[in-house]
Amino acid sequence: MAFDPTNCRNTYWLLRHGRSLANEQDLICSAMENGIKPEWRLAELGRQQATAAGQRFKAEVEKMPKPSGGLIFLTSPFSRTIDTATLAAAEVGITPDSKNFEVTELLRERYYGKVFELTKATSGYDVTWAGDEAENGDYVPGTDGETCNQVAARLTELFKACEERFSGAYIVLTAHGDVLSICQALVTPKAEIKEHFRKFPFANCELKKVIPPTMI
Repeated sequence: MAFDPTNCRNTYWLLRHGRSLANEQDLICSAMENGIKPEWRLAELGRQQATAAGQRFKAEVEKMPKPSGGLIFLTSPFSRTIDTATLAAAEVGITPDSKNFEVTELLRERYYGKVFELTKATSGYDVTWAGDEAENGDYVPGTDGETCNQVAARLTELFKACEERFSGAYIVLTAHGDVLSICQALVTPKAEIKEHFRKFPFANCELKKVIPPTMI
């Protein structure tokens, strides 16, 4: 069954993690075994960005009708995203031990493969994004990494699960730049997954409401 972002029971925001220690060293940290380590958590600036993002989210939802399904934060299991979600959620009174806060591997970072893991980000990202467009979303980074179409498939799985479990909720998905640019392409009418980064880049702690979607 296809996922239809124009017919959802919930409203969704995308939140990229704040500036991390990996960002400060310009490193790709995409493998689960590395990403969950505290040594790749948020930098101090990232913590400030996450709190500010939570404040922006609070201000935005205060102008909207009260959600019948409550506020829900879902996050990637990487330390930098858990830090971000924890700090942002705190601004609306949600703690990590709450039923409204969940960690899901479906939001994990896109894996760039062994070749690019913990190497300089600039070259690895540029090669991958060019490959995504050239190979229609089927480019495999680092020979054993994850294609953007594969990321889109697991994000579709996540949305389907959320639509089955929740109704009338305001849901924040806290994840990574590539994952969220692919996610926005997935839910934007007429957008192509392969063009995700060029059309939908995410800055650190950028917060976007994407469902209901904006027509392009």
